[in-house]
This record gives sequence, C-alpha cells and structure tokens, in this order.
Amino acid sequence: MQRELFADAGKRASGTTRDEWFTPAYAAEYLRWLPNGIRIWEPCASKHGLLAKHLRALNDTWTVLESDISSGQDFFQYAPVDEWDVIVTNPPFKNKIAFFERALSFGKPVLFLCSCAALESNPLKKLIATSASSFSLIMPHRKIHFIPEQLYIADTTRTTWKLRESHSFFQSMWFLFNMPPPASVEDATVMTTARS
Repeated sequence: MQRELFADAGKRASGTTRDEWFTPAYAAEYLRWLPNGIRIWEPCASKHGLLAKHLRALNDTWTVLESDISSGQDFFQYAPVDEWDVIVTNPPFKNKIAFFERALSFGKPVLFLCSCAALESNPLKKLIATSASSFSLIMPHRKIHFIPEQLYIADTTRTTWKLRESHSFFQSMWFLFNMPPPASVEDATVMTTARS
C-alpha cells in the first residue's frame, strides 16, 4: 500500500488523483510568532482543513478562513469576501509557481510551506526579485513528514503517524513573502534576504 501511495503523489494535474498531502501539526508550530488577532486565509484547505485546524489550535485569537477547489473555490478565481491579512498554506506540489504568482498578486503577506527545491526555480527567483517587498525563510531543523490523504481519511482521529506511513523524500520550509520575519523560531533557522 505504501508504494501505491507514493506512486500516486503529484498526479493531481492529470486529474487521476488528488495532490493532497496533509500538514502535520508540528509544521504549524513554526508560525507561533504570528501576531494575535491576525486574519489568515488558507486557500488550499481541502475538505478536511487540517492546517486550518492546527492554526486555530495554535492561537485562538487568529481567525482562519478556509477555501479549496474541492468546494468550488478555485484559488485562481476566488478570494474571500471577508477581510484577511495573510495567506498561509501548504500549496499543491504541482503548479507551484502559478500559486506563488496568484498569492503575490494580492499585495499582502504570503506564507507557503514548500519543498526546498522550489528555491532552484528561476521563475520563483524572478518573483522574489520583482514581486515581493521582502523574502525570508523559516528552515525547520527536522524534516516535515506530510500525511497522505488516504491515511488521514482512514482514521481522522489520529494525531501521530509512523515514519513509514508519512515519509517525505524532501526537506520543506516556510517561504515568507512581504512579511517581516521573526527574530528567531524554536527548532528552526530564520534566513532573510537583503534588499539593495
């Protein structure tokens, strides 16, 4: 079963499977520094809204608005009617640059949980240089192991996963656009780019 789960990863764009790997609670912990009272839009919440649940549990003063393509709210065509301050999401693995472009088009802070490999993308480098007033990274000192949708659905009450069930082949980090980074984050390195 494990081999089948990983073989299906990343095929959402073809329409044959969903590109849904859920964010574990400890990945949201790296955002504990966000200010009280902030209004967060999570545009890739899926029908389960796991990252949104983690964010609400982290700080009860935060308002978390959820949307997802599965409920007819396509990120490329939808924005919440309610006011929001920042986009926080773990975007789909596919079409990441298009997600960055759309998020930055709002002119608000954007926090994306992405693979470190995204930094190798020339289109992303161009977006950082031309579309973001600031860019920082929160680099966790441990690998984030995402939860396959099939395993989450099998038992939605579970809060821990065995490594062999949720192993990630890549390192991930939080990409911060247009938002001042925290001075420090527990169990992570914060890196800020200099603007000339």
